Amino acid sequence: MEIIEITPILKNDYPFFLFIIWFFVSLLAYVVTGFYASMKESRKVLDIGSAICWGSVLLCLLTLVITDSFSEKVPTGRNRYTAIVDDSADYKEIIEKYDIIESHGKIWSLEDKDGNS
Repeated sequence: MEIIEITPILKNDYPFFLFIIWFFVSLLAYVVTGFYASMKESRKVLDIGSAICWGSVLLCLLTLVITDSFSEKVPTGRNRYTAIVDDSADYKEIIEKYDIIESHGKIWSLEDKDGNS
């Protein structure tokens, strides 16, 4: 096996789960507003609540896009390899050491195995 290229695998350095929580809390608030408005039979409460909740969802998505654009990418300690795998390569060793991402004939894309698996 001959390695042609090594590329470090990067990840975003921000807590993505906070955006997921924000998104689902906004949707939950929309549902609660709908129930409250139907109990009070008030179209005005529904309109205001809907505007606030959907505004929060859109603000969440916009903030996520901006944060993703400007956040620093940090190395994960894993690499992606482009390699030429010929008949002399030990396939068992390759499978134990790397995740096979794709192959185009003898040119393979491999990644270091995740230590958590």
